[in-house]
Formats: sequence, C-alpha cells, structure tokens
Amino acid sequence: MKLLNIDAWILASILVTSLEARHVSPQPRDSSTAPVVLTTSGTVRGVLDPENGVSAYLGIPYAVPPVGALRWQAPRPYLSNAEIDATHFGFSCYQSSPTAAEPSTPGPESNITEAGFAMLLAMSTYGLPESEDCLTLNVWAKKSTLPSRPKAVMLFVHGGSFVAGSSAMPSQNGRSLAAEHADEIIVVSINYRLNILGFPGSPALPRQNLGVLDARMALEWVRDNIAQFGGDPERITLFGQSAGGSMTDILSYAYPDDPIAAGFIMMSGFAQDFGLQGVDAAMKSWDQAAVNAGCSHPHNPSVSTATTSAAASSTLLTPVAAHDSGDQAQSDILACMLSLPAVSLISAIPLDGISSAGLPFGPVTDDILVFTNYTAHGPATRPVLLGTADREADLYRFILPPDLTPPQEVLDSITDSTFTCPAALRAGKSRRLGNPTWRYRWFGNFPNTILAYEPFTTGAWHGSDVPSIFDTIPQSPIPNTPEQDAVMAYHRGAFVAFAKDPAHGLDTYFTCSDYGAVARGRGWPHYHPGEQTLVRIGYENRTGTNLAMGAEYDGGC
Repeated sequence: MKLLNIDAWILASILVTSLEARHVSPQPRDSSTAPVVLTTSGTVRGVLDPENGVSAYLGIPYAVPPVGALRWQAPRPYLSNAEIDATHFGFSCYQSSPTAAEPSTPGPESNITEAGFAMLLAMSTYGLPESEDCLTLNVWAKKSTLPSRPKAVMLFVHGGSFVAGSSAMPSQNGRSLAAEHADEIIVVSINYRLNILGFPGSPALPRQNLGVLDARMALEWVRDNIAQFGGDPERITLFGQSAGGSMTDILSYAYPDDPIAAGFIMMSGFAQDFGLQGVDAAMKSWDQAAVNAGCSHPHNPSVSTATTSAAASSTLLTPVAAHDSGDQAQSDILACMLSLPAVSLISAIPLDGISSAGLPFGPVTDDILVFTNYTAHGPATRPVLLGTADREADLYRFILPPDLTPPQEVLDSITDSTFTCPAALRAGKSRRLGNPTWRYRWFGNFPNTILAYEPFTTGAWHGSDVPSIFDTIPQSPIPNTPEQDAVMAYHRGAFVAFAKDPAHGLDTYFTCSDYGAVARGRGWPHYHPGEQTLVRIGYENRTGTNLAMGAEYDGGC
C-alpha cells in the first residue's frame, strides 16, 4: 500500500449523500461594487465579499477549453475581449474514483469524529460539477491601503494524487488569507487536467504531461495579468500541497532558466518519487483503459510486450501508426478514445494497481518535463521553503477501519519513506546549490482536526496544514481554540513573509512567545541538516520558532 493514494481517498471516499446538507461553500455576495479588471482573457467582473472587503474573481479561463479535437493537446492561451462573469467557480476537472468503500456517518463505529469528518468534507470535491472545460483560475484581492505598492502573489496548486482535487474546494478558498494580509499579498489558485485527461500515456500522442503544461500556462497567465489586480509579477511564489507540491517542484526542474516564480513552497510533495509513471507503465495504463473503453482488444494489446523502455521513449514524441503485425494501430485507438465522451474515459480508468506508482495515471517520466533521475538535474536557482507534517500517514486511520489500520510504527515508516526522506533530499539539494532554503515540520494537532477516536487518535496528518494556511477549518461542531488561532496565524505569517521576500523574508520573521505575544528575536535560520535549523511549527501546539536538527527526524532515511 502506498500513501500516494492518500489525496484521492480524501477527495473521493467521503461522497455520501447523507452529508449534502453539511457541505457549504461560502460565496461572496455583492458583485455590484467589485472592480472590473482587464485581462488577456477578457474583461473580468468579479464579486465583492462585504464581510471582509475581498474581491474574488472566480473561474477565469486561462486556456482554451481542451475539448473535442483539443483533448490531449497542449493548452492554448485563452484570448478574448469579451466580458467574463467571474462570480462563481469554474468546473472542476474530471476526477478518478478509487475503489474505496463509502464511509458511514461519523461515530465510534466508523472511527471518524464529527469534527474530523467536517474538516475532511471541506477538503473534498463533493458537490462540485466537473467538465473537460476546466482550465480556469481564481484570484482573491483586497483593496490595499498602500495602492502604489504592488503586492506579492501566492499561487496555489491543489493536491489529489494527480487524479482528483479542485481549486474550488472549500478548504482552499483564498478569501480569508487575502483579507488577513490585505496590504501584502494576492492569492491565486488554479485547475489543471488530471488522470487520463492530463497524463494519458498514449504513444500516439506527442505529449504526455498535459497537466504540467496546464500549470505552466496558468503561471504564465498570472505573470502577464496579475499587475491588473494590483500584484507584482516579479514576486510570484508558487506553492502547493501533496501532488500540488510535487507539481510545484516539477515546474522548478522543468523550467530552470525561466521559472517565472520568485520562490517555491512545497508542502508534503516533491518531484522525486511522488507518483511518477515510467513510460512503460503509462502505456500499459493507456492500453488497459482502451480495452475497458472498447477501443482495443484484450487479447491483442496495442503495445507489444517486447517494446523496450528505450523504444517507448522514442515514440513519445512521434505519433505511432501501428505496431507489429496483428496489433491494432495506435492511431486508430487514439481516434476511438477521442470520439468518446469524457465520462466514458473516466469509467474506463483501470483501478487494479497496474502502475507501480499506485495509481494508473500521473506525470510521465518523458525526460523533458518530468525526469527519470532527478539527482542528475538541477532545479531553478530560487529560494525554497519546504516541509512535511509530523504524522502524515495517520490519515490512514480515517481511510481504514480500526481492525485493518497498521500499527503506529508502520504508519511512521510510511511517513518517513514517502514524505520526510524526499523532503530531506530536496532541502539538501537546494542548500548545496546555494539557494536560500528553509525547512519546517508541521505539528498542529487540535480538537477540531482529530480524525479518529481513541485509542486510534491522529496527530498532524497529511493535508491538515492546508486549512491552517487558508484559515478554513470548519467551526462546527468544534471551534478553534485561542492557542490554535495563534499557531495558525504564525504558520500563515511565515508563508506570507516568504512570499513577500523569498530571499530574505524569513530571516527577519519574528519569534513569538506563547499564544501570540510578540517578542522580537531572530528569524528563521537557513536549513542545515546537522544544526538546529528545522522549524517545528505548532510543536506542542505553541507558537514560535521551535528548532530541531533535521537529522532528528531523518533517521529512517
């Protein structure tokens, strides 16, 4: 069992109809006074939230809808002079559905707490409409008291194991973050194509990593348009969690000479060893999906078993007309798959563990955008802030019933191998390249974030830091504690300090005494594995730069 499936389980395994009334995605209400913004996509009319003064511009198309003949093509810029109604989120990209049993309602029998379930529901795509026409982004900005100074930009990439997730998930709504730091930042979030539509694996296609190209185009759109919203195109920080962190890192390696972003924040997701598909595995997944969809024959596979990795790599950039005698032409298979509605493709996705990465579709190691050996490549020379949660794999306590949940030592081993160790490697590489590098570990564990009942309680689990950054933890049935508010404000403040000045902002980010009283002191130290430079955020649920050596947590590596 691999933890790479973990986001998909969060996003798809809690879709139970009995909870529809619980799902509330607050929307701003007054569009009459929201500023109109001229962009390359058109004239964008957003919506003003009267409660906090944040203008939200939702569902802005950054690329031409990848539908019809444009399915599985590289994204094309959306250019228009028309008015865009940006008062509601756009469609989510099509999701995959893991073969998970739907959980029962919260309670001791299901081992899901009421508060934990509410938090997980806010982190899901439940009730969000899906479409291939999903390449949109969202901008949250509040009128600044310092209008002459452009704001830093925080561009968030959602997680979901590259098969699920959406910029419209309630836990990632940017309005609170934009309101709290109104004079400092603008918040942006994006959609990108997922699973078979974003990473198809067909040897008849010239490109496999369409989701990566989508994210890059969204970043280019922000560079070209964010000044119109009051943002600084020279101070864009790209950040993401889990698969979104991996996407952030992938982009830092794919465009080292033109990263656009001034800094990168990776939250529990890194390019190395995170759901990447080898060429052969990607082709096998495509072949099986084609069989399931009725576009190929199970006893006459489209890809010969004798096909080598080298040959497969060469076909990635050259459309294949046909394989050995008796094999169905890959071009015919592609034409058949193109003729099907998207929902048929989603239904055809194989969910039998065909991929060594644990999921059938994800970034493909084409050695152009995604690399087989990241140790042989260098990322962009930009400042990096990265970290993980203390007990990432404790999320399995929600996923699995109590009698099937592995013991804590097994969960800790999964946390180490899948998250802690890749974080240590990435931090070490950034440091060796001379990039300003900071590393943290998230310990926040509060009454309204505990997923499971005793004795199976959870610590700081995978994804629990996202609502801390966006200040979106549901306040029912259990509200935040004052200590929790202080820890999360400190957490958010650190990310904002980095975004404002990626090279030096954390150098002077103040330390705090307990519960928010400011005591001026040193900022965050640059990371060194053998020194006390790893910042423990929320350690014992207290604020401040509590420091430890990275080696203290890297023993399992």
